[in-house]
Amino acid sequence: MNIFTRSRFTSLLVLGLSLPLASQTPKKVLFDHTRHEEAGTSAQWVICTASEPNPTPAIPTAETSWNGGISAWGFDLFKAGYAVQSLPPTGRVTYGDATNAQDLSNYQVYIIPEPYLKFSATEKQAILSYVQNGGGLFIVGNHIGAARYSGTGGTDAYTVFNDLVNVGGVNPYGFTFVPGHGPGDAQANVTSTAFSTSTDAGTQAIINGAFGGVSLMDFHSYAYAAYNTSLNPSVKEILHTQVSGDTGSFIVTSNVGSGRVVAISDSAPMDDGTTTTAGKALHNSYTINSNKAFFLNACAYLAGGSSANHPPLLPSSPPARMSASTRVVLFRSKAALRMRTAIR
Repeated sequence: MNIFTRSRFTSLLVLGLSLPLASQTPKKVLFDHTRHEEAGTSAQWVICTASEPNPTPAIPTAETSWNGGISAWGFDLFKAGYAVQSLPPTGRVTYGDATNAQDLSNYQVYIIPEPYLKFSATEKQAILSYVQNGGGLFIVGNHIGAARYSGTGGTDAYTVFNDLVNVGGVNPYGFTFVPGHGPGDAQANVTSTAFSTSTDAGTQAIINGAFGGVSLMDFHSYAYAAYNTSLNPSVKEILHTQVSGDTGSFIVTSNVGSGRVVAISDSAPMDDGTTTTAGKALHNSYTINSNKAFFLNACAYLAGGSSANHPPLLPSSPPARMSASTRVVLFRSKAALRMRTAIR
């Protein structure tokens, strides 16, 4: 590469970096809110109660800019460059339906945070087709009996998910939820450090992702996940219980077709403890231990990351253009030029 060509190439690279971040195409994450995830006094599993599908303000400056028990999760994904939306109570769970603006085919990750209504057979098939064709499904369960919605059809997430993974009498996901420890149980509040030691790329993307290493998580009234490789050979454990005498898993993952699934058996770790909604009693666990790193690493993995190389969190209010404090460093080798941005 001659000097003129190299100079022109460098200019183009710098020009590309100076483009507004909005001009880039972000990966999209959809939080389900069709299953009364806001119900009860101990839950408000939405990212923004003020506006759906798009949270407002559009450019939040802090997680409290959005009101909801998992607003911090949504805010951190926003900071990381993802586009986040909610599927509102009036939304439709479909796959391949061009008449639905929020069809699952428009999203890389679909998060179902402790739902209280079962999915219909048609919806279950839509979710399965979404995953089989490359989508990322994030399942957040809870203990038996946590049925916070008292309306018609209301039940607990434990029941909803065990029904969801049963599609036409077959379980393609490779796991179910089984009893753990609920409120009042001496083992209801526990921690675990028993993470998988597997070196495969998927496991490492979740445990040692760019959003931080995951080494300790806490659980507060929970179910367990039971996985079965005869149902799906790819299913594997990410985190095992350390409760004496128990054999369950807190976190499992599997591949279904071209897609990926991550399931956690308790909703407490995603609770950020913040809401302005009267009558709610939330308790922060999201920022405790390694909980936050797990949820962000898992989302990055579900969105298509094959290793622990997802970009780190961006500033909460990213500049539209490259600032003076951003340095572009070019490394030249015999094969090619490599570029790295260092942001101070």
